[in-house]
Formats: sequence, structure tokens, C-alpha cells
Amino acid sequence: MIEIIGVHKSFGEKHVLKGVNLYIDKGESVVVIGGSGSGKTVLLRHIIGLLKPDKGTVIIDGVDLSMLDEDGLNELRKKFGMLFQAAALFDSMSVWENVGFALKRHKKLSDKAVKEIAIEKLRLVGLVGSENLMPSELSGGMRKRVGLARAIAMEPEILLYDEPTTGLDPITADAINDLIIEMREKLRVTSVAITHDMKSAYKIEAPIRLQTKLPCFIMERL
Repeated sequence: MIEIIGVHKSFGEKHVLKGVNLYIDKGESVVVIGGSGSGKTVLLRHIIGLLKPDKGTVIIDGVDLSMLDEDGLNELRKKFGMLFQAAALFDSMSVWENVGFALKRHKKLSDKAVKEIAIEKLRLVGLVGSENLMPSELSGGMRKRVGLARAIAMEPEILLYDEPTTGLDPITADAINDLIIEMREKLRVTSVAITHDMKSAYKIEAPIRLQTKLPCFIMERL
């Protein structure tokens, strides 16, 4: 489903990715771990096509991203759902409007239909009855759940998690880890999470380590 072959990326004098190779099978759940500045988020942005490698190839479901124009990339991105580190909810929209944002933008659906789908996704993440709340009325853990409901609203094939437990207390963080596992098992999606939370990494499953002490990035299964 995801192939990263010899990818290099620099920002000015800083060489962040140095020949990274990573292969993720369809339905596999992978965690990329590493310290701040080790290139985890940069790697994630290459997977979704927000960054282009200086050298190397990124292939998603058999499609080389370098061969796509912006329209092609936007179409391919419909395969993805992403949970952002801070949930990234729109404060001026209700919970159901946040969850249904991509549906309303990309599908020809009525507000009623969008709301029905949003309520169903909220049910999957344990937020029954929250659809009319505003983001300001939610706890940090609830915001993460709404972000996850939005990520699965378009029924993606690949779910990306950017530091899913950052800023949460241990109990809430563990609940988010359980939810990530539950989404993988229920939806049968390919999952990629980046984190520096070792407890989260081992619980989610199959971690991969990013190391920067050697001349090249080394990804090795633990």
C-alpha cells in the first residue's frame, strides 16, 4: 500500500531524511518513533504528498506520487484520513459540521445526509449525542475523538496519526490508543502513526525506529 524508496529531503543545510526505505502492506499497522526533529512528521508529509522528496520515490497503492499533478494528488488524498496532533477542529463549526467537512466539500450530499453520516462516525468513536456541541465545549480527549471521526468520515483506506496522544493525560491517552486499535480492526485500514510516546507505540503495535546517530536514517522493526 505504501512504498518509500531511497527518499532524501533537505531544508537548506539541514538534511532531514537520508535515504529512507519503508514498505507497508495493505491493512498493516505501523508506528514510527523517534525524538523531536528526527524527521517523523516530514516522513508523514511525504506519504500524503504534501512534500516532494529531493531524491527517491513515494508510491501509494501502486501510484508514483511524482507522476501526479495537483489534481491527481488531491484525488489520491481521498484515500487518506488524518488525525492531526492538535485535532485541528474549526472552532466556528459544530462537532457534526467538523466531522462532515470533507463530505460536504467532496460529495454531493444534503446537510441532512452529511449530519447522519457524521453522527454514525461519532458513534464509532464513542461520542454519541455530541454532534451539536462546539469545539470549545470539548475536553482534549473529546477533541481527539472528533478529529478521528472526521478522519474516517470519507471511509479512507489509509489512516495517518500525527502524535495522537500528545497533550493528553495518561488515562485519556490510553483510551485514544484503544480507539486506534479498534478503528484498525473495525475498518481494516492501513495505519501509520508517528509518536515519541513509547507506551503508545508498543500498544498500537509493530513500531519502527527512526535513528539519526548514523549517517543515514535507519528504520528497523523492534
